[in-house]
Amino acid sequence: MKKELIRALNRIPFVPFTVCLSDGERYDVNHPENAMLTETGLHVHLGDDEVVRCSILHVTAVKSAEPSEAR
Repeated sequence: MKKELIRALNRIPFVPFTVCLSDGERYDVNHPENAMLTETGLHVHLGDDEVVRCSILHVTAVKSAEPSEAR
């Protein structure tokens, strides 16, 4: 799943995506600066100084926004 996260974060032009976790949680990444990938996790900035850390082991899907939604 790490390769998919790298691809989504480095896509040019950037397309917003959603990270889906094994517990059913979903986090939207609307800008590449709102997420930071580490060796074992993804940190997603949710706004208002709130950051969530997602273990790569629990990422089940990386879903890109449809082209019409990305504008």
